Amino acid sequence: MKIDFVIDIGDEVTCDFCNADYTDSDAVGGILIGSYAICPRCVTKSSYAEADLRAGKDEKFKDFVLRIRTHNTIGVASM
Repeated sequence: MKIDFVIDIGDEVTCDFCNADYTDSDAVGGILIGSYAICPRCVTKSSYAEADLRAGKDEKFKDFVLRIRTHNTIGVASM
């Protein structure tokens, strides 16, 4: 698949479940399941048990996502 263009998302952080914007939020917590960053509001007991990674104690969700993010770009492809 050919990438048509790349979008630099910078420091933008959103929950992959509810799409809430956490870019300027001080909310603490959150988890990663696979490649999905899940905000503190969407975390359940069962999802917490399934987590591949968890935010550190008192770590903001935004800081957690930026810490684990490997790059700040998204490739867009057409079919």
